[in-house]
Amino acid sequence: HEGLSMALSESDVVAAVGGITARRLRALIRRGWVQPERRGGAPEFSEIDVARVRLVCHLTDRLEVPEEDVPLILSLVDQVYG
Repeated sequence: HEGLSMALSESDVVAAVGGITARRLRALIRRGWVQPERRGGAPEFSEIDVARVRLVCHLTDRLEVPEEDVPLILSLVDQVYG
């Protein structure tokens, strides 16, 4: 996450990503699908984190990918984009 633009708060991510709530965002973090930095206990999201949230929402909401398949897809994306 280093070297990217400013860190975003949870509310920034909710505002930037249509159709996600703070509760759902926290669920994505609990599952390990999004891994924001932690500073003073509050999560700080990078632009990459926001893109990952958008991808998960697109997969599950629009493409109706079952949630149990999301970790595999994210792993493949991580391998491709490092």
